[in-house]
Amino acid sequence: MKKRLLSTFLAVAIVLALLPQNARAEGFTRSRTYTPGQFIDVPDNAWYASTVKDCYEMGLINGSSATTFSPNGSSLVSRR
Repeated sequence: MKKRLLSTFLAVAIVLALLPQNARAEGFTRSRTYTPGQFIDVPDNAWYASTVKDCYEMGLINGSSATTFSPNGSSLVSRR
């Protein structure tokens, strides 16, 4: 299960990274604000940090808590 969730997250991150910047957010509304350092386990220089930020702001994902994202854990997919 853990590997499946991580694989899904990585696939979404790769697809989003390949899209032009203006196409990434097309059809999505940023409904939340992500502040740098919000998730203490997502370093600002991590290759996936901008994707975490974009997906969080668009409400596609949540962290595993208010201050952690758990990129190596099993709470990668929003359960809304």
